[in-house]
Amino acid sequence: MMARIETQPGAVNTRGEAAAALLKKAVAANPDWLVVLDRGAATGGGQNKALETLGKHPELSKTAAFKAGRVIVVDAPSWYLVGGRTANVTRIVQDLTRAVKQ
Repeated sequence: MMARIETQPGAVNTRGEAAAALLKKAVAANPDWLVVLDRGAATGGGQNKALETLGKHPELSKTAAFKAGRVIVVDAPSWYLVGGRTANVTRIVQDLTRAVKQ
């Protein structure tokens, strides 16, 4: 589930509210798989802590996907900085395929 949130000069910033609503919707769907990207790791913000963060989240950690260990933590730079490069797209597909086959 992804969302694009438009902002206009002078508009009320509802980004946090929209993100919370999307998260609530995702948890309610109780997904079989979670695909996680750590934006901080992609942009040089340190090591990937996405799985650790999910484990501490009171709702996401209760999903079927998390409980069954079906969480794919993707290579953040390849996803976040994809920029249309075929090498990155190939890596993304390979990562997902490998994770689902496990």
